Amino acid sequence: MDASTHDTALWLAPVAPGLLVSVRPGDEPAIEAVTPQLAAWLGRSAESFDGCMLAEAFDDAIPALSTVVEQVADSGLPVRDYRVSLTDQDGLDRTVLIRASRDPETFPDGRVRIAIRLEETPGRPPPPADDRISGFSGLMGRSDVLRVVWRKIEIYGPADAPVVITGETGTGKELTARALHEHGKRRGRDFIAVNCAALSEELLESELFGHERGAFTSAVRSHRGRFERAHEGTLFLDEIGEIPLRLQAKLLRVLEEGVIERVGGERQVRVDVRLLAATNVSLEQAVQARSFRADLYYRLEVLRIHMPALRERLDDVPLLVEHFLRLLNAKYTRQVRRLTPEAMTLLQAYAWPGNVRELRNVLERVYVETSTEIIGRRAFDEWVAERSRFAPGGWDIQARHEAQMARAPLITPLPNDAAALPLLLTPGPRPDDEWPPLDLPVGPPPLTPERLKRAYRQAGGNITQAARLLGVHKVTLYRHMKTLGITRADLAGQPADSAEPAVASDAGVAHE
Repeated sequence: MDASTHDTALWLAPVAPGLLVSVRPGDEPAIEAVTPQLAAWLGRSAESFDGCMLAEAFDDAIPALSTVVEQVADSGLPVRDYRVSLTDQDGLDRTVLIRASRDPETFPDGRVRIAIRLEETPGRPPPPADDRISGFSGLMGRSDVLRVVWRKIEIYGPADAPVVITGETGTGKELTARALHEHGKRRGRDFIAVNCAALSEELLESELFGHERGAFTSAVRSHRGRFERAHEGTLFLDEIGEIPLRLQAKLLRVLEEGVIERVGGERQVRVDVRLLAATNVSLEQAVQARSFRADLYYRLEVLRIHMPALRERLDDVPLLVEHFLRLLNAKYTRQVRRLTPEAMTLLQAYAWPGNVRELRNVLERVYVETSTEIIGRRAFDEWVAERSRFAPGGWDIQARHEAQMARAPLITPLPNDAAALPLLLTPGPRPDDEWPPLDLPVGPPPLTPERLKRAYRQAGGNITQAARLLGVHKVTLYRHMKTLGITRADLAGQPADSAEPAVASDAGVAHE
């Protein structure tokens, strides 16, 4: 470490445990120094962090520390009181607040330094096991795309602006809305949800704005609408794109003036509500088709969170399965411990058009039909045959999965026709009378040290590109490196004598 690095580490030391990170555009953040307090807290020596990548050294952080560093490096603005869960030397989860700021100096090679301070949250009990895995309100997983959602929840929660949550059905949009409410200033007040697609226009108007006695034939008493019930709290409008145009005008007035009028009433009622909305269709396309008011769209479109499809985060399937098995064990007072590796591989090779909701339903079905403590692949045979009849095709994810993860768009126009959504990835032609075999597909080649080294060299020492060549997330790559006892210095060494290809060919991409 140079003198300036030592100076920064000493500056951090008296204040709180901390570390110094450097990052160049397009590269991974690297640790330059760790204070003795943080090293002792984690049960390591400060020198053991020298040359480590941030994501590798803190791979158990939820959300990822690299998210904070990249934001500070790009914007130049400091981040304060960012809540992160870390595991200490005793294996206990601790919730800490992070403050990160950027050194204004930029080095000739484009590198910038970020100083990070950590402060343990006082007076808060350690999070339960589910929170340690999920991070927020039941949003289970550790994938990069889900960490983006967590970060936005942290940022948007304290704000009072409307949030539009997009994503396919079953991706957890209502869970995200509840997480925003719980991380906001209104968390002590009511969270009221209404599905706009489940009610007729007349009933929806009454449910949202309320009605007076005698307003219509069945109105035998006055009724407080959802806006009044959510006063000083949060109102979540699911499937907001299904609201009729006439009611969209009334909704716009509430957002602009903060007042409502009950159906059949003459008195204005003032309401203070934070509005969250969700949709599985493109509001932009609805505006173009004139089925959604442009002025309401611009009033709502202040903040946006896109929920990734399950096929975009298949590495999270084992965590989701573990979580759902615990819930099912409690529901049915039984004890199913796990799925076999073959069964898990099968689930991770499916595209999940119904997303997390479909996964839970499939697991419950197999759970009920199984009487053993371990569920094997054959328990899914009937379901596999049904899915194959509905949309014949192969089960492996391979190149299409890599292409989806490489693009990872934040906002994707969604098809209006559910039939347009592929049930299986990489479908292939097959005669109508021939069903796919129920044997497990041949798995991808394992991530051996030779393949890791070859991919690292092909990527020019860029760990993100190397992970992409291997068809895995960079966090997954770091985890394999840790398991195999391989460092970045090992990856940069001479290749081992092996004829095994390092990265997948065009016909398939390796995945974990």
